[in-house]
Amino acid sequence: MELVRETDARLHKLVDALKVDERIAATAHKPCNEYDNWNGIGVPVLLDAAWQTTTATQVFAHTDFSRAQTIPEAYAKAIAAATP
Repeated sequence: MELVRETDARLHKLVDALKVDERIAATAHKPCNEYDNWNGIGVPVLLDAAWQTTTATQVFAHTDFSRAQTIPEAYAKAIAAATP
């Protein structure tokens, strides 16, 4: 859970920096890694994005039930491995 809190705090700082650029009408778009608060996306965000994509595209509707049951287990293992 601490990893999720750290990622959330880090990404909020990045969003704040992006909002400042938007307010001052920065004309040049720059990649995320050029912002001071950028430190990578992190496993929780990538896992959530993968899960959201999977459910939004209804992949499970076209997946064998026994195979679909293994997917949450894989996500849980990935999160456990990423947690210090």
